Formats: sequence, C-alpha cells, structure tokens
Amino acid sequence: YPGNNSFMLRVEYGTLCRQYFGPRVAIFCQGLFQLAMLCANISNIIQTAQVLDYFVASLNHEKSCALMFYPHFEGFCHRSSTDVTPFGTGK
Repeated sequence: YPGNNSFMLRVEYGTLCRQYFGPRVAIFCQGLFQLAMLCANISNIIQTAQVLDYFVASLNHEKSCALMFYPHFEGFCHRSSTDVTPFGTGK
C-alpha cells in the first residue's frame, strides 16, 4: 500500500479495493466479501448445530429429538445409524 512502508497504517480489504480498483469496483468487492462472510457464518452455524445434535444424540442412546413447526406442530424422535442426518431421510 502506498505510503505504508513502515507498516504504521491500518490497511484493510476495503481500503485496498478503493486504492487499486476505484470506488465502484470497491463497493462491488466489499459486497462480495460480505456475502462470502455471511455464507461462511451460516455454514459454521449449521455445522455447530449438527455437532451439538450428534453429541446430544450420543448421550440419549443414539436417539435425536426435535420440534417440527410446519406443516403441523409436533415433537418427534428418530433413531437411525445409517442415515446422514439424525432425523432420517424421510423428514
């Protein structure tokens, strides 16, 4: 980054995009970066929920329980050792 030879300035992603690509492309790059961060956060939340669910299922004799809100409200439990998800492929 120009003028930062001694590394005293705080240079971030948006600053670099504005410096080298101009304001219009910088806004697009910043939006793309925020979208990528949103996707990564959603993915990590899902992975954490699955790990927690598998942990609770291992404590509960490999049975996983949940609440279903749609199409009608009910609680259900499922046990399967062959499915990818703890709730089975049919739900």
